[in-house]
Amino acid sequence: MNKRERTLVFALLGLLIVGGGFGLYYFAYRKPMDQIQTRITQAQADAQKNETDLAAANKEMQSILERSPHLEMWQKLSLPQVKPPKGKGRTPEMAAEHLNKVALAYGQYLNQLLLESGFSPQTMNLTPKPLADARKTAAVGTKAPPYIQVEFVVDGKATLASVDRMMERFHKDPILQKIDLLTLTRPQTGSRTQNEELLDVRMKIEALQVTGAEQRPETEWRPKLENPSEFRVLADPDRHYDDMLLANMFFGYSQKALGTQKEEWAEVLRNVRLTTVTRTLRGRWEATIWDQNKGVLEKDLNVVTLPEFKITDRFNNDVVAGKVVLIEDKVVVFQTTDGKYYKLNTGDFFFPAFNNPLKDSEVKDLGLKPAAKVEAPKEKVDAAKAKAEAVKGAVAVDLDEEPN
Repeated sequence: MNKRERTLVFALLGLLIVGGGFGLYYFAYRKPMDQIQTRITQAQADAQKNETDLAAANKEMQSILERSPHLEMWQKLSLPQVKPPKGKGRTPEMAAEHLNKVALAYGQYLNQLLLESGFSPQTMNLTPKPLADARKTAAVGTKAPPYIQVEFVVDGKATLASVDRMMERFHKDPILQKIDLLTLTRPQTGSRTQNEELLDVRMKIEALQVTGAEQRPETEWRPKLENPSEFRVLADPDRHYDDMLLANMFFGYSQKALGTQKEEWAEVLRNVRLTTVTRTLRGRWEATIWDQNKGVLEKDLNVVTLPEFKITDRFNNDVVAGKVVLIEDKVVVFQTTDGKYYKLNTGDFFFPAFNNPLKDSEVKDLGLKPAAKVEAPKEKVDAAKAKAEAVKGAVAVDLDEEPN
């Protein structure tokens, strides 16, 4: 082997060593490390996503508990799970029998609630829906579901007042339950019998038996809270849900419901506002007022063709009646039926402006005539004085008489 051949052999051997070393490095170290790094990066991304999802879930849970704080007591509020006798284990048959008895007791509770709220017993049907097979859900080796639903369907006739009463009591009772569906329909015929405004009512009601709930016998299915005031489902502070009966969406305003109720006049006027003052192309000033209490469209006013207006409360009692006597740039002056004048600037509410009638001097400065002071006729004044003197004399005589 000459020198040239030896050089080629060494060069080839060097190439083989370098190539083999690189291959060994790549396949034995670099490639596995890259794969490990990829898995680490993916694991970190998954962990970050899980943390984000967990934070979002916790935030949503916190939001739910803020809206419905009673859900923190779900173990107590749930329909109870079976409580095995001492020394015995819980069996699927035992769980199924217990659930059936609890569902029966819950149905009796609903029936009593509906009747006490005023539902017609002749037309009311309370139908239970088939229960899930508790023997399967409680079988050994099977994963228990998060909850079992106990469902009832209500069909019947009732007034809106009865429905309102039932729903308020239903939501105040400390039970993990809800009205999943409510349908109210005004019957086409026979809607008014004996002055009752009956509606066709259909409800789907659902209560839950949650896995992990308290174990109690079926005779003690209703939760007993140590501090019932902690259970709040309805709005806080309390609302007057009977108010919706005043404007029955099915039969209109009910005089029986309205009765003689009145709103405080200042509260009504506090939400009635002078919204705009504009001038038409013909040069006539016009104004608009808006009653925010009722949310109705603005009322147009002008001195010539639309001067009169009336403001009523939600019980249709008159609060203010009058007429517009002057409209200028950003200013409206109106006169009420008692003769007093008031001034509003654009954007003002009728209260507290209504507390400050214009003085006679201010009325004159606007070019208006102050309201004349009404004096009682002389003959009526004389008659009132004579009556007062007669009463005074009778009292004096009674005082002078000595007792027997």
